[in-house]
Amino acid sequence: MSHAYQQIMLDESAKKYVTVNTHKGLYTFCRLPFGVASSPAIFQRTMEGILQNKRHVTVYLDDILVTRANDEEHLKNLEEVLKRLKTSELRLKRSKCEFLGEEVIFLGHRISAAGVQPVAEKVQAIQETPTPQTVSELKANLGLLNYYHKFLPSLSTVLAPLHSLLKKETKWMWGREQEEAFVKSKELLQSSAILVHYDPTKPLILACASPYGVGAVLSHRMEDGTDRPIGFVSRTLNAAEKNYSQLDKEGLAVIFGVKKFHTYVFGRPFTIVTGHKPLIALFNELREVPQMASPRIQRWAVTLGGMSTLLCIEQAVSIKMRMD
Repeated sequence: MSHAYQQIMLDESAKKYVTVNTHKGLYTFCRLPFGVASSPAIFQRTMEGILQNKRHVTVYLDDILVTRANDEEHLKNLEEVLKRLKTSELRLKRSKCEFLGEEVIFLGHRISAAGVQPVAEKVQAIQETPTPQTVSELKANLGLLNYYHKFLPSLSTVLAPLHSLLKKETKWMWGREQEEAFVKSKELLQSSAILVHYDPTKPLILACASPYGVGAVLSHRMEDGTDRPIGFVSRTLNAAEKNYSQLDKEGLAVIFGVKKFHTYVFGRPFTIVTGHKPLIALFNELREVPQMASPRIQRWAVTLGGMSTLLCIEQAVSIKMRMD
């Protein structure tokens, strides 16, 4: 879209807030200007209003992604989107548009029928990032990695030595442990897997583990029996959680995974895979939670009680392979 913000007309009541004082007098914008703090939110809300109730269409500011299962349906969907933009008097720039592509780069991701993966150029830029020399440089590097966190299993555990340098009153000391974590994070990104698209017709598998932090991977069980990842999540344990028993840590990993993937698993059956057998007895829907169980365990049981789940046990080695 060409000059996207400036295609939005301002109401008379709003113009007084974007008046500019110059040496030639006062000038007032008649259209939404760039540089105003609220401009992105206003433009996003406007675009969502124009394309509301339109399935298979995703919009982020002036980037519009139109999809469908086949060319015929795609062209019909595209025609409807163009009609709505025309009705709203919004113009597109032909040189910025791509039609009927088999893959597209959208917000730093390469999206195709096979799935979603990071853009190679972005990955290469992160790979070439030099060793941070200051806290600000470290924060910038961690921000780049965290943007692609859903592709990286156990990322929080790997980055733990780096996050420790961000704590208040911690003296900057880049040692061997930090360097190894820095290199390992780049290796994770370089070897990141393609994430498959969510399919409501395929079985869901949620594998959870808690070796040093908590992490989970949501996967689809494919027709050939293999599991393909939809996304990874992880985080480190806080001071209180580090004192949890192993049972509580494993339970925390399950609840963490369920909450993070709530939009995928809520309202449909899915299987939770854990390497800790006692959880099967505690969270089994056919058995009541023991009255002597801790309040924490009882709260977690209530959380899982509102979902259609099947818990199964799997060897810890197999769980780690899923997470890796």
